[in-house]
Amino acid sequence: AAPGRAELVERAHLAEAARRWDEMVELAERIVRLSRQDQEQLSVEERNLVAVAFKEAAAGRRDSLFVLRDAVARARARGEARAGQALAYFNLVRGELEELCRRAIELVRVDLLPLAQLPESRVFYLKMMGDHERYCAEFDPRGADSGAAQAAKLAYEQASALAEAKLEAAHPIRLGLVLNRAVYLSEVLGERVAAERLAGRALRAAEEALPTTSALRAADAVPLLRRLRDNCERWAAV
Repeated sequence: AAPGRAELVERAHLAEAARRWDEMVELAERIVRLSRQDQEQLSVEERNLVAVAFKEAAAGRRDSLFVLRDAVARARARGEARAGQALAYFNLVRGELEELCRRAIELVRVDLLPLAQLPESRVFYLKMMGDHERYCAEFDPRGADSGAAQAAKLAYEQASALAEAKLEAAHPIRLGLVLNRAVYLSEVLGERVAAERLAGRALRAAEEALPTTSALRAADAVPLLRRLRDNCERWAAV
């Protein structure tokens, strides 16, 4: 018999522990397909597994692309013949990243968002869409004018509007959204002042709300607040 969701979740945890991200992505997709067949929302555990799988699978490719982009720039600056070879390798890995991100985005758009009822889940999935569009925009030569950059902007704006209306200021999902949206503003659009302002407002609001936040959420919020503060200081220093 085909494995059920519970067994696939266990396999996904094993793949995560083994850092087998592409296999974890395939397991995550199977979990989502079964949830769609059952017309059931993902559990928080399943939702987090899906997000981790795609994020980590993308992270390795993004790390490679940052290295390869620098290699192309150095080779071109020196007039080296291997610049073309480095660019071809860059484009190969970029194609892998874009294919992975399209899978994540379509999974959210077609399978996950239609069944998501709670604001927390909808914000989570819209953020995931924005993140994966951002990953593509980071390496698109058109930069802020690329379709991926514009799609990321829309997804982040939709997620932010819902988060500000429905989630408390210190909610970890809302803070994670602000953190990533600010990175998008800074790194993709080059709007460091806007990024600092967004992060700063969120930081102040969350710190005010923290005393009345549940202990579990507060524990998750603290490291996100630290990262927001670090980013604010970094952007202010530029």
